[in-house]
Order: sequence, then structure tokens, then C-alpha cells
Amino acid sequence: MKLEKALHKLEKKKEESLKERKKLKEKYTKKSSKLIEKISKEVEGLEKAKLPKNIDDRVSKIVQSERRAYVETLRKLLEKSNDIDELGRFLPDLSKFHVSHGKYVMLIFEKRIYKINRLLKELSEVYKEYHGQLAKIEEPEAPDIMDILNSIGDTKKAAEELEHEIKVLKEKEATLSERIHEKRGNVELLELEEKIKALRKEISHREIKLTSELSSLKKPLKKARMKSEVVESFLNDTKFALREPQKVKDLISDALSKGYFDKKHERKAKALIAVLENEAKEILQKKAELKTLEERRKEQTKEIESFESELKRVKESIRKKEEDLEKLKKKVKELEKELNESLKRLEKILNTKIEVD
Repeated sequence: MKLEKALHKLEKKKEESLKERKKLKEKYTKKSSKLIEKISKEVEGLEKAKLPKNIDDRVSKIVQSERRAYVETLRKLLEKSNDIDELGRFLPDLSKFHVSHGKYVMLIFEKRIYKINRLLKELSEVYKEYHGQLAKIEEPEAPDIMDILNSIGDTKKAAEELEHEIKVLKEKEATLSERIHEKRGNVELLELEEKIKALRKEISHREIKLTSELSSLKKPLKKARMKSEVVESFLNDTKFALREPQKVKDLISDALSKGYFDKKHERKAKALIAVLENEAKEILQKKAELKTLEERRKEQTKEIESFESELKRVKESIRKKEEDLEKLKKKVKELEKELNESLKRLEKILNTKIEVD
């Protein structure tokens, strides 16, 4: 059976079930109303009944008070029981009603109270019978399959839109990656990178060689206990000589003239005096050249950095959308499981196999 036809059949069964329940409710409401009417008459009779003459005033007052409470409470409960379903809500209170009210009323008006209790018991039996008959009426309730189908359709559509967005972003990712690769593979940029690399290596080598040779003079200078700002600066940082080569050259010359170096260190000191100023100057020139090259590279890599920044944003967007897509796919599976369970229930109700387009 096609789903549309099955749902139509289910609606018809619901309508039939509703009619049966309504008819049953009317039938038993009529029964319960007649009993309530009888109980009300008995309550009215109890209210108007005269007390025996042979009871004393104290007991008379207690009985009248208890009777008034009994009558008022029972009337209120009966007034609330407008139909058989409402009766079910207040039946427990009605069933135990006589237990919670005065013993004197029960003693003085035993026959009337007995009759009321018997009628209350009949009322309880009527409701019990109604409830039993109601349980026999099939209630063909099934989840709204069309709502589930609509949810599946909407979720699948949202997933398809996300898949398209992801596809577009991945195309953009590929384009950006290609551009970055092309820019980084530019001959001029590659040559510039090589020059920078070579220059850095040269500067580092020359600095290490010069500072290493200068460091060997620190020990005799410390031993000589020479005092000046230049001495302190040089002893604390050998590279001070690169920044102030003339001052360090003068310092070494002064130490030489005062005989602070042994023969080994004297040779080194003389050699350094000869080259220090020129070597330090060349190193500084090389550093300036390196800075110029790095600035040129920075200009050329600005566009690459822009592409890389955009690529990062695209990748993050893809990641988030793929997470959302997984959630939607999971939701579709859950809805499809719910649909299958609902179809099984509907097939059981209608006792037929159902086809979903």
C-alpha cells in the first residue's frame, strides 16, 4: 500500500476510534449522571433528616456539624464529576469518602449513609466498566510520518547546499595553493632567496671568525685589570668590537704598548689591529646589503602572505562546514531510523506493507 493511501486509512481509523470513544463516553456519562442524581437526592434527604429526640444537646451539635461537613464535601465532589472522564479523577476521593467523615453521622443516619455508600460503590463499578470497555477500543496512534519525511527532505537539502559550498571552497583552496606555489617558484624570488642565504652564511662565518680571535685576547686583558668603559663593554660582549672597531683597536694598541700580551697573544693582537677596522666595516656593509635584499624579498612575498592568509581562512571554513555536514548526515540517519520504526508501527496498525516513494 502506498504511504498516502495508508495515512488516509489511518485517519479514517482514528475517526472511527474517536466516534466509538465518544459514543462510549456518552453512554457511561449517562449512567454515571443517573447514579450521581440518586446520590444527590440521598444527600439532600440526609441534609433535611431530623435528629432523633433522645440524643443530648452535645451529641446533637456534633452530629449537625459533621453532617454539614459531610453534605458540603460530597456535593462539591459530585459537582466536579461532570462526565465519566472527570469522574475518574475524583473517584479515589469518593471511594474513601465515608471513612474520612464523622462516626456520629454514621451512627445516627446509618441507613442513609449505607445507601449513599452503596451508590458510590455502584458509581465506582460503572467507571471500572467504562475503563475496561475503553481499553478494548483500538487507538491507532502513530508519529506524524509526513513531518518526519519533511524533516528528512529539509535536512538533505541543507546537506546538499553545504556540499556545494564545500566544493566551491575546495576549488578556491586549490586555486590559492597553485598561486602560492607559482609565486614561490618565481625565478627572481628563488635567486633572491639564494643570495640572502649565502650572504647570511658569509656574515655569520666572518663574525664568528673575528669574534673568536678577539675573544682570545680577553684573558690577558682581564689579567691586566685595565679599567675603562671600553674595556668593560668589550669584556662583556665581544661583538662590541663590531660596533666600535676603532675604540677596541685603540684598546688593543694600548695593551700592546704596555706589554700586557705574551708572545702568542701579541702576534694575534697585531694581526687584529691590522684587520679589525676594515673587517668590521665590511661585515656592517654586508649586513646593510642583507637588509636591502630582505626588504626586496618582503615586497615580493607580500602577495604570497595575502594568499596564504586567505588560504588559511578558506581551510578553516571548509573544516567547519564539513563538521556541520557530518552533523546533518547523522541527523538524516536518525530521522530515517525514526521513519522506519514509525512505518513498522503503521504497518502493524493497518496490517499491511507500506511503500514509500
